[in-house]
Amino acid sequence: MHHRALWLIAGALEAAAGLAATPPPERPVDVVFNLHNYITLRDYAAAWSRFTPEYRSGHSFEAWKSGYSQTTRSTSIEVSETIEGRSAFVEASINWEDSEGRDGSVWHYYRLDKPDGVWRIAGMRAGSTGPQSGSNPRLAVGRLYYYLSSGRLEEAWNCFTDGYRRRLSKSKWIGDRSDIELAVATNYRTVYRDRERATVHVLVNRRPRGGAREAGWEIYTTCESGGEEPFWLIESGSGR
Repeated sequence: MHHRALWLIAGALEAAAGLAATPPPERPVDVVFNLHNYITLRDYAAAWSRFTPEYRSGHSFEAWKSGYSQTTRSTSIEVSETIEGRSAFVEASINWEDSEGRDGSVWHYYRLDKPDGVWRIAGMRAGSTGPQSGSNPRLAVGRLYYYLSSGRLEEAWNCFTDGYRRRLSKSKWIGDRSDIELAVATNYRTVYRDRERATVHVLVNRRPRGGAREAGWEIYTTCESGGEEPFWLIESGSGR
């Protein structure tokens, strides 16, 4: 069966199993993830919409956009979130690549407000160091798509739990994804089931080599792996 058909069927089965058909609202960390994934897609208007109206009125869109004119990938790799009423603070490690083959990493600090009931970025600054925070559900899914889009399929395979990988053929899983040229997840939405499990909804933009770009919602269940330094892995999902 065609991969796209399997992808859509899997998504329908996940929804039928009781997962929310309508994605939940963005959390502050979701807003930061989505900002940088839209920059990677060069959808600057969607990225700009993640800022508050006050921020946008005080800054030039064209000047902001020009700062990313050579950026080919901008990804939030590690984040921490603190919510205080209608304000929130997000610290994120941003990995970037540009059209001249350069790459690097920088910590960004974001302040978010909720002026109209929706979290938006009210301010940001760059820094040289950041928190040594652990992983989170969004990072589990974000790493998967970062590795897929970079062609690092072995590392993408390791984003899943041992139990998930035991149910699949590694060679077939990697082979089915060897034609991926673009795989970027945006519109992250996270719902915690409890302290050790969370569901992550993402809108995935995918393009095979020589093919057209397509987009669709995918749903992943993630879990905390435990151990002395716990981190999150994917244990099931509707994505290809």
